[in-house]
Amino acid sequence: MTAAAKGLHAKLAEVMAEAERIPKRGTAPAQMGGYTFVQVGDAADAIRGALAARGVSMLPTAVEIVEQSEHPTAKGGTMTTVSVRVTWTLTDGETQQSAVIQSLGTGADTGDKYSPKAQTNAMKYALLMGFLLSTGDDPEASSLAERRPRNVPAEVERTDDGGLIGTAEAGDRNTSDFLVRQTPDGSALGFRLRGDKGGILVEALGPLADQLHAHKADVVGKRVTVWGAIASRTFTPKGGKEVTYQVLAAERVRAPGLPDMPTDTTPEPVEAPEAVPALTEAESAAIWDSLAEVAS
Repeated sequence: MTAAAKGLHAKLAEVMAEAERIPKRGTAPAQMGGYTFVQVGDAADAIRGALAARGVSMLPTAVEIVEQSEHPTAKGGTMTTVSVRVTWTLTDGETQQSAVIQSLGTGADTGDKYSPKAQTNAMKYALLMGFLLSTGDDPEASSLAERRPRNVPAEVERTDDGGLIGTAEAGDRNTSDFLVRQTPDGSALGFRLRGDKGGILVEALGPLADQLHAHKADVVGKRVTVWGAIASRTFTPKGGKEVTYQVLAAERVRAPGLPDMPTDTTPEPVEAPEAVPALTEAESAAIWDSLAEVAS
């Protein structure tokens, strides 16, 4: 007796069991902080072979533009930013069963590459979240007290839960000009949070960067609160000595009259489409005969 074919979800469970932690082999430019990130090729390599070995395909079956905007760059050009929602359909070639994954991706470019960048970003997160791939990050590992900013400048007011209060300012450097730039891991935006006698550089990434830029008129020059973690960074100018400065990696921003950013952009869950049974050889032959009669 022929053994029954495994179902799609059983095969996907096997792929998840085989998947290992994805190393962060990519490094952002120094002006963006030099942080490490998972490259989409590494995530795809971890999953593609395992799916193919089980006769399971994963195809983008729908792409929806969630948001698109244009804004000037520091060099006088135009940066286009687009956010897309991609639907990925996984189909088992043996059973014809299918399942759906949805993911969001954002891309920005001064040319025509913003859409491919957004789709590539969406593919990476479909793989990471759809197959529960670990990258080594654990944002919930620390308590609230441990995640509060350390080494906060005395001139910047602080809330009881670790938020920093100050005036948001757009500077004249690319790290603080409140313009969105594209990094390998999504959008990035920087600004200064100014206190009474000093301030700190703030860096926002991903959806938070896009939402801050969309509300620039409501944020710049206003008294805002920023939550996040502070880290020290260094750089060495040409012919100079090493310089150390502090950066607040923003996780949440509150501005007057606006909901806390980033607002939730998680798509509504969708049900997998019902599997369509494959045509029998006789049904297929009948269809071709009908087409031949029409064409004759």
